[in-house]
Amino acid sequence: MKKHNLTILWSSLLLLLPLGLKAQGYVKSVKMDGFIGQRIDACIEGRVKPQDANELVRQFKQQKETSLWQSEFWGKWVQGAIDSYRYCHDKGLYEKIRQSVDGIIQCQLPNGYIGNYAESARQTNWDIWGNKYTTLGLLAWYRLSGDKRALKAASRLIDYVMSCVGDGKKAISTTGLYRGMPSLSILEPVTYLYRYTHDKKYLAFATYIASQMEAGPHLISYADHPVAQRWPLHKGDSWWSFANGQKAYEMMSCYEGLVELWKLTGDSNYLHVAELRSAIS
Repeated sequence: MKKHNLTILWSSLLLLLPLGLKAQGYVKSVKMDGFIGQRIDACIEGRVKPQDANELVRQFKQQKETSLWQSEFWGKWVQGAIDSYRYCHDKGLYEKIRQSVDGIIQCQLPNGYIGNYAESARQTNWDIWGNKYTTLGLLAWYRLSGDKRALKAASRLIDYVMSCVGDGKKAISTTGLYRGMPSLSILEPVTYLYRYTHDKKYLAFATYIASQMEAGPHLISYADHPVAQRWPLHKGDSWWSFANGQKAYEMMSCYEGLVELWKLTGDSNYLHVAELRSAIS
């Protein structure tokens, strides 16, 4: 098979993973050669495997943070490590992932919270954003291993978030930075959680989050607006602020969540706004 075909096959394999499908039933093994294969190998050997996973977990062992985003690091690394394991099937990497998941689960507080924010600062700045990546990491491990402890930990973490924001509570669109977009992007793992548990409270929460995407940053009505024209900043305004609605990374994470909600519900409105967004520079 030619390298270009392998690239398409590998990309298709990765696209299957968020759906919770057993990738092994479709593609048992993929190995790429040439320049792309060399770069993948270099990334896995030089960046993914050497990562000190204990240092990433250590961030969750004390809750003193008030403003920064260290709590995103473990979830990002573990998702990349899991995809790397699916590619290289390295038993040592698998064990390293497993140990890091064990460490994260041990950091879960009795109320379900997993994070590094001080209690007085929770649901501010990057706290819910970090909860998102932790949930994504736990669910990625559950997909790979079937470890129900990870699914339970993810459920308890989202239950904690639901106890803090929602109808009759603090509006999730008012939390964090950038018109609430970092917090709102937690929609993606909430849709996965509903897919795995079939618990309707998660579907209800996902629908609530989607509604808040319009109530806060107007991601629905502004879907066809160029990013630079949304919530324009003025001289003296801070980029690192709630008022700034132009942060594209977090914005696209929200649209990604809407696509996942469309897959669950069949509501084409969620897909339509994401398509509008993708067509605008």
